[in-house]
Formats: sequence, C-alpha cells, structure tokens
Amino acid sequence: MPKNLIQISTNSWIVMRESPYEPRAIIHKVTDSQQMPKLLLMRWAPSEEHRVLVGVYETMKAAEQAVPWDTHVAPGHPGMSHEEWAANMRARGVDGSGRYGAKPGR
Repeated sequence: MPKNLIQISTNSWIVMRESPYEPRAIIHKVTDSQQMPKLLLMRWAPSEEHRVLVGVYETMKAAEQAVPWDTHVAPGHPGMSHEEWAANMRARGVDGSGRYGAKPGR
C-alpha cells in the first residue's frame, strides 16, 4: 500500500499529496452487481455532498495513480534557472519584503 494512502475505515482511504493536512482525494471500495470489487475515486471535499466522482478503478494502484500531484512551478523566467531568476530579482532591488526597489539591509 502506498505511504500516501491513509485507511480511514474498512473500505475507505484518503489520498494525500502535497499538503500533509488536507487530502487530495478519497477512495471507496464497493461491490458491483456481479459481486466484483470496484474502487470509486472521488475528489476530496470536507462535506460529502461536495465530493465528485472522478473514476472507477479495478486496482488500488490505478486509483491512487490517477490522483494528480501539484504541478506548480516556482516563479521564474523562461530560459533561466530559479537561481538565475532570483539573482536577477535581487539585482533589480526586489528582496521579498514586498517593497519594490528596496535595497538589502535598508
């Protein structure tokens, strides 16, 4: 069982991703009309009425892998590494204080 799955009841698991405090999805194991196990993957929401069915899977691995990881990329400029971009911003006086043009140490 992947370490980012947390079993919360006999037939339910929450899927964790980036945030250690908020689940990304929930998986429910059910049985279909032919008595075959199915895994319902639902987008996480704290209240059940706001959860949305995303897919039905045959295996836990397939259901877990269907939950995306955050694809957020650190800010930057195309063609520059993050370090080059940060150095460029510092050279222009942007120091992270929220004041454009602030010089370090002032």
